[in-house]
Amino acid sequence: MADTENIRWKQRFQNFEKAFLLLKEIVESKDDLSEYEAIVQEGIVQRFEYTFEFVWKTLKDKMEFDGISFERISPKYVFKDAYKSKYIDAIDVWIEMTNSRNLMSHTYDSLKLSEILKNTKLTKKQAKALLKDFTQNITFFKLDDIPQRNIEKAQRIVESIDPDDYPFVALHLEKGHKIWTCDAKLSNGLKEKGYDICVTTKEIKTKTYKKSY
Repeated sequence: MADTENIRWKQRFQNFEKAFLLLKEIVESKDDLSEYEAIVQEGIVQRFEYTFEFVWKTLKDKMEFDGISFERISPKYVFKDAYKSKYIDAIDVWIEMTNSRNLMSHTYDSLKLSEILKNTKLTKKQAKALLKDFTQNITFFKLDDIPQRNIEKAQRIVESIDPDDYPFVALHLEKGHKIWTCDAKLSNGLKEKGYDICVTTKEIKTKTYKKSY
């Protein structure tokens, strides 16, 4: 019989359990999480991201340990296969969690309040004001705001690149705006399919902050 310490899915499960308890503790500490300061809210988001990573990877490892193989490995595909194999219930909840995590990650990767505080001499008050000023001209969308035809087309486009990135392509199809990302796999994969629709932070800076002489 294999030693528990040598079984990867059990090790992952222990890490997931710790992450979940930390997330549960902070979520249950207030009825309205928006009452927390911005830096605390960011910590909650990070705890959610850690917990999410552990839960889908634990599922994957357990299913592989049980002899189940995957055609594609990504959170969404793992959850779908786990549902088919009766490891989880309520697949819609897990898919919505995946979509929320993806949108959250791409929206806030370059907008971390803690990083603003760390890398500048701003006070917390100044950093919060900067964050508010930065986001006031950003429009946030939900998947429900995007027509199903664009969602289905986006899913077909990114199926062989990264299936979890379809929300961003779907939003592009609906609004026509480029996708701001440093994900080279997504950008290059879309270009190969004829969709030159991504822009990097470096490209934005080059076009926006050209010196005038």
